[in-house]
Amino acid sequence: MHLTDGRTVRPPRGAALMHDPAGKAWPKTSCLITTFSRTGKTLTDPKEEERAWATNPDAVRGGSVNAPSYRGGWKKIGLVKSIDYSRRGAHADKFEHEFKRPVPLYQKGKAMRLELGKGAQFNWRGFVDP
Repeated sequence: MHLTDGRTVRPPRGAALMHDPAGKAWPKTSCLITTFSRTGKTLTDPKEEERAWATNPDAVRGGSVNAPSYRGGWKKIGLVKSIDYSRRGAHADKFEHEFKRPVPLYQKGKAMRLELGKGAQFNWRGFVDP
């Protein structure tokens, strides 16, 4: 992640960038960057987005996330102007997204979160807006 002050911040080794489109387990306009552990159990009816991000779209496996509480204890790292990331799975590639406006980055332990704000949008590829 490239910050407005010129610094580059890298996520913890083995971390994945995740979001909850329904906003049930995590606010839907907030991205969580933390470790993800595969359980090895194949999902019987994976959603299209789960298939798009899976290493093997024909055998999508479940897993668990070490998600800290959304409330309290987060330290602001700075404002992110762009992010580069790699995709695995059906649409594997390297991407860079320049945010239309800087977005705040926070850290709690090894976990990070990006707050994209009202109206944030994602698609199978990743960030759409901001």
